[in-house]
Amino acid sequence: MKMTWFMKEVEKQLKERCETLEKKIISLRKAKDIVEDNLYDLKCDHEKMQRLHKIQEEEIAHKIKMRDEQVNMEKDKGIAEAAVTADRRVTEVKDEYQNKLIAQLEKRGDELKDMYKEILTRLPEVNVEIGGSTVRSKKK
Repeated sequence: MKMTWFMKEVEKQLKERCETLEKKIISLRKAKDIVEDNLYDLKCDHEKMQRLHKIQEEEIAHKIKMRDEQVNMEKDKGIAEAAVTADRRVTEVKDEYQNKLIAQLEKRGDELKDMYKEILTRLPEVNVEIGGSTVRSKKK
């Protein structure tokens, strides 16, 4: 009888142990399902974040490209404006030099005419054409 009681006790402990293990198995399966669901959600979130990151990188690259183009256009505009300003200044200097040269040549021409008139007035009477008009020198 002791054996049967012992056997029953062992059998009872084994059944309790089996029930406890079955409950643990069920809870572990539920936990596994939850973890798998979370893993799936995380993978979806990861893919979504990768797509978003790629879009943001493309937007940043586009903005950088646009900014670089803007900077280059402003630089080219500045260079063109500087060239126009330099051309204007060169033209002004040339015109100024040309005007001074013309004034100096006219002054020298007038001085030469006066000199020839003076020379002709000292010579015996001679007819000379100066500046489209005939000048006669007269003896004093």
